[in-house]
Amino acid sequence: MNNLYIKLQEVKQRPELYLNEKSLDKLSAFILGYMLCEEDYLKKRNKLFEGFEKYINLKYNIKTNNVFQVISFYNIPQAKAFDKFFELLEDFLRLHPENLE
Repeated sequence: MNNLYIKLQEVKQRPELYLNEKSLDKLSAFILGYMLCEEDYLKKRNKLFEGFEKYINLKYNIKTNNVFQVISFYNIPQAKAFDKFFELLEDFLRLHPENLE
């Protein structure tokens, strides 16, 4: 099971503990920091989000590199965007279970 996915499930259950509030902006910073740490120190690239950008672009019929901005734009306030991110991630992973390895 993907370590980032496991950590995200913990964050989803207790966002105030990890992020101080339920916020997609703070969650995106957490995810990017986690992934940078893995790349810098463990010398591995996390594959959890491979194809997620394309999935979001198709879902919202938009072309962007920042999926967090798209989700935030369509789901205000931040707490709603946070919940929507996890909903979209679960939908995406149902289509791409290999990303959990």
